[in-house]
Amino acid sequence: MLQNGVSKPMGRYPNNGYFTYEGHSGKNSITDNQSPGITNWTGAELVIRSSHWTLDRTIVSTNTSGLFTYNPATTYEPVNGLGYFIQNDSRTLDTAGEWYYNPTTHRLKLYSREPPLNVQMSTKDTLISIEGSNIIIDNIEVSGANMYGFSTDWYRNNVTIQNCAILFSGIDAIKLGGLTNVKIQNNIISNSNNNGINLYYANPYPTIKNNIIRNTGIYPGMGQSGTGAYCGVILNASTGSVAEFNKIVNTGYDGLFFSGDSALIANNYIDTFCITLEDGGGIYTSSTSTVYTGSKVKNNIILNGIGVIDGSTTTREYLAEGIYLDDGSEQIEVSGNTVGHCGNQGIFLHNANEINVHHNTVFNCFKQLSFQQDQEFNLIQNNNINNNIFVSKLASQPVFAYTNYISFPINKLGISDYNYYARPIDDNLSFLTNTAYNLSGWQSYSGLDANSKKSPRSIK
Repeated sequence: MLQNGVSKPMGRYPNNGYFTYEGHSGKNSITDNQSPGITNWTGAELVIRSSHWTLDRTIVSTNTSGLFTYNPATTYEPVNGLGYFIQNDSRTLDTAGEWYYNPTTHRLKLYSREPPLNVQMSTKDTLISIEGSNIIIDNIEVSGANMYGFSTDWYRNNVTIQNCAILFSGIDAIKLGGLTNVKIQNNIISNSNNNGINLYYANPYPTIKNNIIRNTGIYPGMGQSGTGAYCGVILNASTGSVAEFNKIVNTGYDGLFFSGDSALIANNYIDTFCITLEDGGGIYTSSTSTVYTGSKVKNNIILNGIGVIDGSTTTREYLAEGIYLDDGSEQIEVSGNTVGHCGNQGIFLHNANEINVHHNTVFNCFKQLSFQQDQEFNLIQNNNINNNIFVSKLASQPVFAYTNYISFPINKLGISDYNYYARPIDDNLSFLTNTAYNLSGWQSYSGLDANSKKSPRSIK
């Protein structure tokens, strides 16, 4: 729903932030011990943070005091201490512009103290459905899809979407699955409630180029449940993906997610991400069930990973990573990137191996470079970390961190040399493992970084 050309989220309770649930049973009930229990929310929509990286939308089946049962089940078993809120119930409406849609009567109720003007509502689920191959869609503006601006099903080839404006999509601006050689280029994609571009599965050799993608997944509870939501670009299980020269700004979760062999993620500008969910990245990949190799993440600028502690068990770290190579990432080159101002790690290798990290500059993140091993498989080994510049602005920021939960030996990490590890306010505690080290202590402990350097100057 738009009013005066501005997207408005549905009414919710509380108006901002989250209530906290202290208990749960399986995936179908939560308990809030502090709930006053005055209102029975049966039939309303319940939005639950079931993990740091998911928001699930479900319907309240019963509500007695602080006990909520609901259906469908959440994606993950809820984690006590995370948050929830209520939406899509007329009793939540108390702020101008908030709305509620009654699925039985198909009527919308809008809260306003005076007759509302310039109200626009979606009436069509998909604005353009692509039903053939060898198609070029050029210079079209579509706005206000209830679900998708552009969508198609499987087995289409050689589809190009270019020079278009795709605005105010209820779910994804573009959702495509099973296409070969799709090109999405020179488009403006704005105000998508869930994802900007969602190539959700098996689109061989896609090209995503020169697009501006902004304000994606910025309203909690307006995106979809589970994983694969609130992202600027998703390239899932796609061989030979190319994503370059895109500008991705203001994103609820991952700026750009990719998986698949031989991807090229290059020359993108990604700014302000993880503003709705956390434990994500400006650029994120993982390879949990299928091993993907041969990808390159090159010459990107990634700034301002925010992280969301509201509704979370996190009280200190803002879990937003610049470049996040998650479980099973393998044989990926990360080079020439500039990463700055991220709430957690600038470059994060989590159970990843054979990663070549070189000629990157990372600045003013909570940790500039970080490794974490917490699986008996997907061991962090045979990595190359060379010719990078890592700069911690504050004395509270380690330059390098290595967290190991399985006693994996540090000398298996790989080769690391010719790097700058700069912490000019205090170079004595730059390296954090189970013990804090300065550069010389790290060299002695690890046998790595023989030719690396610390800050060229100290700041008092």
